[in-house]
Amino acid sequence: MKNLFFSTLLTLFTLALVSCSSDDAGSPIKPTIDLVDENLVGNWKLSNFEVTNGTVNLNAGGTTMEIPFTVEGSDFDTTALFETSPNIVTFNGTFKATTNFVTSENIGQAFTREDTFDANRIFGGSSTLNDWSISEGNSIIAGAEAEIIKFTKEEIQYELDIAQTDFTSIIEEGFDLNGFTATEPKGKIIVTLERR
Repeated sequence: MKNLFFSTLLTLFTLALVSCSSDDAGSPIKPTIDLVDENLVGNWKLSNFEVTNGTVNLNAGGTTMEIPFTVEGSDFDTTALFETSPNIVTFNGTFKATTNFVTSENIGQAFTREDTFDANRIFGGSSTLNDWSISEGNSIIAGAEAEIIKFTKEEIQYELDIAQTDFTSIIEEGFDLNGFTATEPKGKIIVTLERR
């Protein structure tokens, strides 16, 4: 009876060792924090701005065609301050963005633009665009419902629709592409902020 008890105990110990060691080896655990007001309040800096799946309508001579575009940000000199009472986020500074329009063969060329944007123009500019709130894990940042992709003590990454920002009017007002007019941009913007 004693041998049976020790054999069973040894078997259970061996199973516990095998199940823990193979799955956990070499997998770093990224700390996350609760998405609550006190973890969002404070100073952040913009570290990435991108559009990877955008589309825009090009209009020329009565013909309209939808073409894809991407945006890649650089030279970030932008801060974001999240404050409470009232819940306001203020974006200050500038960043560069390279926008690539991929055209079809019948147009015969691709268009690339590099612009310097005022961050407050894209992420703010009115009182409602600067409001933020958190309810049941969903965050509203800069007046737009944002899907939080990553939230840690040091980094926030979220995705929002282009239509929820002033990026739409920037494209429609200023993107004359060799006689073609860009209208109705669609897609998602991915924004990454790092704690200052």
